Amino acid sequence: VPVTADGPAAAARLVSAGTRVCLTACYSREQALVATAVGAEYLAPYLGRIGDAGHDAHAELEAMQAIARGLGGCGIHNAMLYMRGRPADFAEWGAGWSWDDVLPFYKRSEDNEQFGSSPLHGTGGPVRVTTVASDELSDFFLDAFSTAGLPHVEDFNGPDRIGFGRYQFMIRDGLRDSAAAAFLGADRRAGYRAPPLVKTHALATRLVVEGRRVVGVEYVRGRAPTDKAKRLRAMARHEVVLSAGAVMTPKLLLLSGVGEAAKLRRLGITLVYDNPAVGRGLADGVYAIMQWATRKRNFFKCRLGTQAEEDQPHADYCAQQRAMYAAGHRSNSSLGSPGMSVGAFLRSPYAKGPEPDLQLTVHPWDKFSRPWSKRLVGVASMEIANNHPASRGWVELRSSRFTDPPLFAGPYLRDANDSRPLQWAMRQGRRIAGLEPMAQVVQEEILPGKHAVSDAQLFDAIACGPAQFRTLGRPACDRSELPVNHLAGTARLGDPSDPRAVVDRYLRVIGVHGLRVADASVMPAPPSGNTHATCVMIGERAAQFIIDERQSRRRS
Repeated sequence: VPVTADGPAAAARLVSAGTRVCLTACYSREQALVATAVGAEYLAPYLGRIGDAGHDAHAELEAMQAIARGLGGCGIHNAMLYMRGRPADFAEWGAGWSWDDVLPFYKRSEDNEQFGSSPLHGTGGPVRVTTVASDELSDFFLDAFSTAGLPHVEDFNGPDRIGFGRYQFMIRDGLRDSAAAAFLGADRRAGYRAPPLVKTHALATRLVVEGRRVVGVEYVRGRAPTDKAKRLRAMARHEVVLSAGAVMTPKLLLLSGVGEAAKLRRLGITLVYDNPAVGRGLADGVYAIMQWATRKRNFFKCRLGTQAEEDQPHADYCAQQRAMYAAGHRSNSSLGSPGMSVGAFLRSPYAKGPEPDLQLTVHPWDKFSRPWSKRLVGVASMEIANNHPASRGWVELRSSRFTDPPLFAGPYLRDANDSRPLQWAMRQGRRIAGLEPMAQVVQEEILPGKHAVSDAQLFDAIACGPAQFRTLGRPACDRSELPVNHLAGTARLGDPSDPRAVVDRYLRVIGVHGLRVADASVMPAPPSGNTHATCVMIGERAAQFIIDERQSRRRS
């Protein structure tokens, strides 16, 4: 059931080893397999929205989650940043998941354009990893980071991460190299002896279980299936790999009878295995947003399609960028840019380990398109992520109906101390924006604004969004910009004796047979940065576990 980036990676490796594979995907194959321009705004129908059950929606704008529903998961709409976990991150993952264990599987999928083949990088893998063209404002930020005394980092996936530098992205010739495109695109599929069967517009409703063995997947077809849709089945000769993500994987496990017994019985679901850990431990980073008005503008976010842009002040510019892109000069067009190129990693005084807990990403444009009270020449945005929050949430069933979204208790500032590193980083960002050469181009801080000075004021800006927009009909507390969208931890990896564990070290679901999970839900703790590369690594490992076990059985 491959919705996330792990699914295509696992499927491709299994097919290469001679295994017949069937994949189910909520939407069309073309949506994921045809690479899209990296700068294009994504189409809403391919994103589901899950609201936060932990807060009153009438008083607040909920922390909404964008759940990718196409083949390849978050890779079809994310920022394409290639960021691995750090060696210290894997200390919590247990036996068989140390840095030395996982590094070969990171390298296996990688085709790194800048760093080539080395002890830390790979070439020849399906996923192209590369830098992108920068812009003047981003370069000014790099110079200001240097003026502030931060070290320059040549490779954020190298020996050290603390400092500033240029990001690498999963982009191939100006096109998004999602896991679906990289592992299952037309070029790759042509090389498989028996390409995987991809069932599109196929929404999994539950797992088919006989006794305690998972033997297949029940699903429905259609663009908007209802409870009355005909139930179909895809039966597995060997096993099922569940790669539906940190929200939908626990939902499917619970609908299939794997979860806390008392709650499942209250919903009328037949119990297969009692494990209260399913859906618990939900982790995600939390954002703070800063923005500055600038005296110049050298990047503008254009749309790829042919839609009219009369409302945009740069219609001629965007027409030129589309023409350049269509003529094959994709890397030189703004449509071949993810809208960012640089960032920094900091270790706050509140960090609990040796690795950086904060990630600062520079966007040389108004990423949030706010209705400012006056016309601005340009806007610089900075997203500050606390990648090591203590807060945890949960996912539960709302009902036994597959069409009902799950209850989602987001892990956002449930521990108020998660805001302390962000407050510290906002003060650092404020200082950096005042250093040369940024001081030449910055007119004023517009978010949170110079009025936000005290801890209480900065906490309010983080927790409830821009105060200046609450008089424009916005809720008293706007939590919609809190999620980093690096959800993890709801089907935790661990020893079967660990009450927090849902899968064992081989990703097999504890208490049942014939079922593995390969997605971010197995992460005991999120990595120190973006999660996509780690998801692909997990998919690679899942495939290798299956291949090794089959070979072992044949030898015996």
